[in-house]
Amino acid sequence: MVLTLGLLAFSALGAAAPQVGMLAAFVTASIGSAVHAALSRTKLPASGPSSATALTLASLVMHLVADPRLAPTTAAGVQNIVALCGLALVLSGVLQVGFALLGLARLARLAPQPVLAGFMNSAALLVVVSQIPLLLDLPFGAKPSLDDLAVAHPAALALGLGTAGVIWLLGLRWPRMPAALLGLAAGTLVHALWSALGSATSAGSIIGPLPSAWPWPPAVLPLLRPGGFDLLQAHAGPLALTALALAALGALESSLNVRVMDQLLNTRHDPQRELVALGCGNVVCGLLGGVPLAATRIRALATLQAGGHGRLAVLAGAVTLGLLYLVGGPLLAVLPLPVLAGVMLTVAWVLADRWTGRLLVRWWAGDRSRDLTLGLGTVALVVGTTLWLGMVAGIGLGILLSLVVFAARMNRSLVHDRYTASARPSRRIYPAPVEARLRGLRDGITVFELDGALFFGSGERLLDEADTVAAPCRYLVL
Repeated sequence: MVLTLGLLAFSALGAAAPQVGMLAAFVTASIGSAVHAALSRTKLPASGPSSATALTLASLVMHLVADPRLAPTTAAGVQNIVALCGLALVLSGVLQVGFALLGLARLARLAPQPVLAGFMNSAALLVVVSQIPLLLDLPFGAKPSLDDLAVAHPAALALGLGTAGVIWLLGLRWPRMPAALLGLAAGTLVHALWSALGSATSAGSIIGPLPSAWPWPPAVLPLLRPGGFDLLQAHAGPLALTALALAALGALESSLNVRVMDQLLNTRHDPQRELVALGCGNVVCGLLGGVPLAATRIRALATLQAGGHGRLAVLAGAVTLGLLYLVGGPLLAVLPLPVLAGVMLTVAWVLADRWTGRLLVRWWAGDRSRDLTLGLGTVALVVGTTLWLGMVAGIGLGILLSLVVFAARMNRSLVHDRYTASARPSRRIYPAPVEARLRGLRDGITVFELDGALFFGSGERLLDEADTVAAPCRYLVL
């Protein structure tokens, strides 16, 4: 999965995408993950590239390649694109540290479920769309059209879909097995056999030679060359928006994943400390030309299943990935692109939000309640905006909708129900003299049943509700 996320982020670079993307993915999965693990205080600080943040970076790459000065067909153009993306990632890391110092780390927990579902469904759909060129054996970064179907290679499509099917079946039948790794190996073997038979129909391209060394000096240095400031000035707006989107989305995704692991391991974490660790990791990834870093539940679960516990296990995994890139480069170079696309299809399936599926089942069954309609409408709005205008616009809309939904919830009345004690008297049977005495007192007792957060804003609204209580009331029970 690490391999495919780097390709996903830099797919718009065309032929240069495998070399740049693979290196960027390994930088994040090894060096970035090690920095995060060293600074984190969670029990299992597993992190690495994520699909949602990789897609957000891919939106910036697509914007940059449209500039003639940044042509991905030239070495200088590729270096400048990587430098601008690295600078955006550095800025996002600085913003995450700033969020933590300002005490904003806990706000990620307040994001409404429909907005989160919209993010996840958007990411899943964008992953599927981005893999279509690889499944059809089209050039990197190509936008598929109906004309491309005439020149597509059916064998490549069958290989990619077959790989996805094998992974899905293995995961369903044997959940503890490394289904993605086995599917990748099986697909690569089939591709090698197909190529050895000399078939006239191509089964897809391979990654090709990879850089043999780690990126040093820092990847952002090309911006210090003549003309670098002009490029930075020309793309400052999209770069800043992408940095803000990466910071917000990375913080949100990491917070959710860490909370899931807290429940699994029966632990608690400090959101502020974790966001600082994540921000520092992203700064390092940006300086070295990596892809965005986020806390990942999948990697944490894989570490647990392999018998690893604690920070040392995560650090060992990061070192192993780095050695794999340096030593196993020739093996990685022969991986077929359609097979990697098949792996990403299974990632998209995992990303798809299950809560949305349950709402759709209820809607199909005839439920047209206000909450269900509002939830599905919010999901559809976030997904539509993301597919139409890109991940950054979708994230911006999601943040705006979160504020609107939060304000709407806080503005509504907290009083779920109100009644007097005489309307709901005690079920206890009292002696006749006591009951006669209580009957007259119950009219002076009013009960408010509350639903929602009680704080200074909603407290004023509750006081207004209390002013409407009838005159006989002497006691108000909340």
